[in-house]
Amino acid sequence: MREAFEALGLSPAWSLPAQTVRDAQRRMAARWHPDRFADAAERDAAQQRVAKANEAAATLVDPLARGQALLELFAPVPRPNDARPQPAFLMQMMSLREAIDGGDVGVQDELEALRRQAEADAERLFDRLVGGDSSVWADAGEALGRLRAVRRAREALLQ
Repeated sequence: MREAFEALGLSPAWSLPAQTVRDAQRRMAARWHPDRFADAAERDAAQQRVAKANEAAATLVDPLARGQALLELFAPVPRPNDARPQPAFLMQMMSLREAIDGGDVGVQDELEALRRQAEADAERLFDRLVGGDSSVWADAGEALGRLRAVRRAREALLQ
C-alpha cells in the first residue's frame, strides 16, 4: 500500500499526525486541481490524482488503516500468517465486552489503559518495521489487532 503514502508525497511511518496528512492532501489538491488544466484529458488525469490523494488521506489519517497499509507494505516474503492477539488479551476483552453489554461504564479506565499500551507497542514495533526490521512484522500485526479490539469495545461503550 505504498500508493497511499506516495499519493500524498509522505514517507511510510506509524507516527503520522492527522494534520500532516491533511496538509499533504491540501497541497496535492491545490497542485492537481482539475480547473488548472484546459485539456480534457489532463483535467481527467488531475481529477484522478485528487481522488487518489483524498482516498490516501482517509487511509492514513486513521491509525488502524495506516497500520494495515504499513503491514501490507512491509510484509516479508514469504508472508507469514497474520498474527492474532494473545489468548489472555482476548479473554480480558471478552470480560470487558460482557461488562459493557451489562451496562457497566466503569470499564473506561481499563479500556484506556489497554489502548495506551497497544498504541505504545504499535509505535515501537512499526518504527522498527519501517526501519527495516521485518522480524517484528507479526508482532506489529498483533499490536494492531489489539488496537482494533479496543476500538470496537470503546465504540460499544459509547452506544
